[in-house]
Amino acid sequence: MPRVDYGDIFAGDVENDVQHLRRIQEPGWIATLEQDLAELEALLGQFPLAGVESARSGSQVLLKMRTQRAPFYVWYFYDPAAGVDGVVTFIRPFHVRQQTPTLRFP
Repeated sequence: MPRVDYGDIFAGDVENDVQHLRRIQEPGWIATLEQDLAELEALLGQFPLAGVESARSGSQVLLKMRTQRAPFYVWYFYDPAAGVDGVVTFIRPFHVRQQTPTLRFP
């Protein structure tokens, strides 16, 4: 079963979002975001290609998936050729109203 890894940029972006929610006193949204990310991690650990494909480079795929309740899309990489030893790497969270730049493979 593939494991899920939170990339450094993803982790930093989520931390910034959490700090913002603390500043505006929205602890309920923090809990919702944490729960949604945990559920997404569990889902993609079993079904890593469940998201919407945005790009492909060789065997690597760039996908995105909407969180269940929090208003975010999570962009992630996965290499299906890796099979059960594969890694789903969360790369960026974007608010649903945020203009999303064109993401590409590094």
